[in-house]
Amino acid sequence: MKTKILLFVIFFGITCAFVSAQQYAVDKGARFISGLASFSSQGGDLFLYPGDKRMNTFQLTPSFNGFIAKNIFLGGGIAFMRTSQGSDNVNNLQIGPDIGIAAGDSTSTAFPYFDISLRYYTGTTNSDSYLGHTKVTGTNFVLSAGLLVQLRPHCGFVFEVGYNMLKLKPESSQSSTKGNIFTVGIGLVGLMY
Repeated sequence: MKTKILLFVIFFGITCAFVSAQQYAVDKGARFISGLASFSSQGGDLFLYPGDKRMNTFQLTPSFNGFIAKNIFLGGGIAFMRTSQGSDNVNNLQIGPDIGIAAGDSTSTAFPYFDISLRYYTGTTNSDSYLGHTKVTGTNFVLSAGLLVQLRPHCGFVFEVGYNMLKLKPESSQSSTKGNIFTVGIGLVGLMY
């Protein structure tokens, strides 16, 4: 785990040092790479489990986007999430394209944006108790809005809210199930312009 964190820090540092010919962060040809991460741990009577085990969730969401025109970006992203409680766990991986629009010009240090994503979803559930052992596939359509704040010429942070609309089908089922998730995240961003 420490090695992964160190590699991420090195990669982010190199990304922040990269400079190319665009005039500002949302100019045509500029690129940005971002990573949002979250961890939560729940316990107590609300999250009962045999043996009084805590429910832990880790999520990592990196993305890479490039501006195909002034203020319009296209790219892709990956989302990985693992939830575990005792010997039970749920893992999922999502990957897919992004398209969005960002406001700002050469004098801006904060760039509000709106993003639409389609993620192809695959997940596994491993449980000896109530969930069973299941593979799940489907899609996740995501609407996001956020604010990218430039702290240095090529580094910043991002605050983002999102609404996820999932349609998932367990391999043992003939029908899909729909659901939604509201997310709030903060992360780091490398700006290449």
